[in-house]
Amino acid sequence: NDTIEWNKKNLSNDFTFVCDDVFTYVKQLDGKYDLVLALDVIEHIAKEKEDEFCRLFWQTVSERGTAVIGTPHINMMPYASEGSKAGHINMYDQKRLFETCKRYFNNVYIFNMNDEIVHTGMNAMSCYIFAVCSNPIRN
Repeated sequence: NDTIEWNKKNLSNDFTFVCDDVFTYVKQLDGKYDLVLALDVIEHIAKEKEDEFCRLFWQTVSERGTAVIGTPHINMMPYASEGSKAGHINMYDQKRLFETCKRYFNNVYIFNMNDEIVHTGMNAMSCYIFAVCSNPIRN
């Protein structure tokens, strides 16, 4: 994967870049991480696999760690290309992303993004949404 190779060559050695199937790769991990990112991933996960994905994602976050999930807003689908629509099979708005993340984290903060601006207003008009999650629920 060209992106992975570019990252390894040009970014800090403090990061590990992996291209793999999340459902098999995460099960192999034996540690917890202080920061776990899933940007442009969850909208590609079928609804029937959503809970498994979220549970695997949640399990990798350390007790004091942070998880960030980012996804295009469902309201942007009418403007997406046909190729994008084909792969985006499980879309979210702010409320659904919040409720999904709250099943696994005590603290969930939703942010919107339009172009390069990150904000907390105009929910229905945002192009992209982020859930910043902390304090994983451990029962």
